[in-house]
Amino acid sequence: MPPGLGDATLDLMRLIPRMEFLIVTTPSRIAFQTVRRLIELLREADRVILGVLENMVLEPSGRIRGEVEAMGLKYLGSIPFDPKLEEALGDAEALLQTDFAASINAAVSSLLPD
Repeated sequence: MPPGLGDATLDLMRLIPRMEFLIVTTPSRIAFQTVRRLIELLREADRVILGVLENMVLEPSGRIRGEVEAMGLKYLGSIPFDPKLEEALGDAEALLQTDFAASINAAVSSLLPD
């Protein structure tokens, strides 16, 4: 789902009381401010936040990681912008060979118990 506090997010929170959230943001300061408001809402509602994943990173800076960790949340990693992703859509084998897929795999692995 897109980040933010839209009707879809609020409806899911109402309909699925034990839903856990994995939050995705881009490196944009504006996008992260929206994510910050979402995190505050989820905390007020006593919802589980699995962590935050940074998507479409052009140049790693550590800014989002620092803000996420300062909020006491788990930073799940970053997904670099992958220009090959568009070409791989519709082809599962090609998609699995992208940097995007490798980054998703690493992030998901960090959520699994050892």
